Amino acid sequence: MSEPLVSFVVANYNYSAYLESCLLSAMNQTYKNILIVVIDDASTDNSREIIERLAKTDSRIIPIYNEVGVGAAEARNIGIRAVWDKTDFFQILDADDCAMKDKVEILLSKALLSPMIGAVYADYTIFNVETGNTIIEYKEPYSLEALNQHCIVHSASLISKNAFAQTAEKNEDGQISFYDKRLHGHVSREYVGSCEDLDAFRRISEKFLFLHVPKPLSLVRVHKNNASQIEKVNKVWASNCKLMQEKAAQRLVNRKG
Repeated sequence: MSEPLVSFVVANYNYSAYLESCLLSAMNQTYKNILIVVIDDASTDNSREIIERLAKTDSRIIPIYNEVGVGAAEARNIGIRAVWDKTDFFQILDADDCAMKDKVEILLSKALLSPMIGAVYADYTIFNVETGNTIIEYKEPYSLEALNQHCIVHSASLISKNAFAQTAEKNEDGQISFYDKRLHGHVSREYVGSCEDLDAFRRISEKFLFLHVPKPLSLVRVHKNNASQIEKVNKVWASNCKLMQEKAAQRLVNRKG
């Protein structure tokens, strides 16, 4: 049996300060059967130069350049669709973060234990760019209650193709989507939320299991441009939660009907 192909999906907008270390962390994984899809969402910094330079050194890097910004959620969708036919698992990675060198190897070994496992997540190290301080974020073992209450599943999870295939939605353009772009728009412009991960995980949880690996396998940078800043999220959290609840209720009706 051949080794599963794992595709990193990296959505980037103006993160040139962190992008090279992010991509190098993917390139240097101990698990080698990977692709690295980098979706540059109309950056105005030198991100494209970094992507082009690294792509010349590693044929596994697949650059995608959006001429118009579409937001993080839709950028991920574009990347996933681009390598869908080749990929068995998707490793999500934010452009300002890094993956530990054995992250894919460890998470994949757990994902392969059962086809009922839709995603595997781990702990991570938080690095504050402004202060230089680091702390470890220890996540809870998976439970549906914890997922719904405070999204214990880390955004940078390893997600099976089957889980995405069985929980995908169609957007207003009729395209298959894995992350709802209404729940995460372009951070640099009108901020419209940051709930696309929770929404995707809730859909996956209705059909699949999650596994937690109690080991920090990512470096997550905290800085002034993070999409998860509380002052930004709080402005739209209520409306996004309402949308997620409406979607969940409709899925329940569809299953019963």
